[in-house]
Amino acid sequence: MNELLNGEMPLLKEVFNCISDLVFVMEVLPDETFAYAYVNEAAKKRLGMKDDIIGKTMEEILVPERVNLLNKNYRLVVETKKEHTF
Repeated sequence: MNELLNGEMPLLKEVFNCISDLVFVMEVLPDETFAYAYVNEAAKKRLGMKDDIIGKTMEEILVPERVNLLNKNYRLVVETKKEHTF
């Protein structure tokens, strides 16, 4: 996914950075945890995140209650293969 955002489709990053919605692109790791592959500028600014978040898992940076909520929603997307807004 990171190659898609950084190399093959830089326009996608530009579009994500021009919208005010918070955009998180997550990578599903082999152990079925989620790591941040991309976070748009609006999300970084609103949540006080820095570029060093890329590649880290939610467990590395968020409180357990937030991780549990996000895991539930992200797993729903993986299982149904459908978009999900929450």
